[in-house]
Amino acid sequence: MGYQVIDSTYKGEMPGPKYFGYFIGAMTLLSAGTIYALGRTDKVFNSETFEAPKTMTKSQAKKKFLSLALPYWIKELTELKKGFMDEKKDYEKENGKSEYYEQYDYDIEDVDTYLKMAKSGRLRACTDGDTVVREMIPDGFYYLINYERNDYDTWESTAYEFQGPKSIQKQLKALLPIIEGKVTPKPKTAKKTTTKPKAKTSAKKSKAKAKTGRKAPTLSATKRKVGTRMRGNDGKMWQVKKSGKSQRWMAGAETQTFRSSIDSKFDELL
Repeated sequence: MGYQVIDSTYKGEMPGPKYFGYFIGAMTLLSAGTIYALGRTDKVFNSETFEAPKTMTKSQAKKKFLSLALPYWIKELTELKKGFMDEKKDYEKENGKSEYYEQYDYDIEDVDTYLKMAKSGRLRACTDGDTVVREMIPDGFYYLINYERNDYDTWESTAYEFQGPKSIQKQLKALLPIIEGKVTPKPKTAKKTTTKPKAKTSAKKSKAKAKTGRKAPTLSATKRKVGTRMRGNDGKMWQVKKSGKSQRWMAGAETQTFRSSIDSKFDELL
């Protein structure tokens, strides 16, 4: 409609001054655009709003939780496996089958173990892979398979560590009160009652536990500069070193010594 008014004004078919016709056309387009934008916003907000049914049991809530999260974990694990395969090809082109070549095969095999588990939906405890691999596994997925799934804290940590779409994370969090047992399942014919979950003290639960079987420091080596030294979970000193195109924690950093400027000056006097 707005375009027609502007076109008719331009051709001289509209009565009155041209500036008035252009003004009417512009206002019509602006109104139509505003109505469209409001409609789209309402659809977006509604799509991200989720409230778990009050008739849902703990078991049903956990199944719903997995059905929402597993597709994104499968996608992340698939991309991780492909990344290791591409790195292996690049490394072979540049260095041939040398020192670290076989390590890529081990990494690909370890990631494939997690990927098959996610696709099957049959979760079990698994700590396959070295430090680099375990740090790249989606944190929420790693928590869920290696910590007690009858413990509410495991599900809560998984929900807060979920790195997929925010709309899916909102749905995962909405299932937590049922998994925790704060919402008692009600028959569909019963009168609905509103039970508000307790406010959480923090927006995101911190990682309090180190990954199972991990000897290296809990912090990711890929987020630290090469040469960084830190005491690991085994009580020994570890150091970040280059490993192919990535970097990882390496043990045996206790032998490194540091000399201060005072020590150097003392040596010069001697």
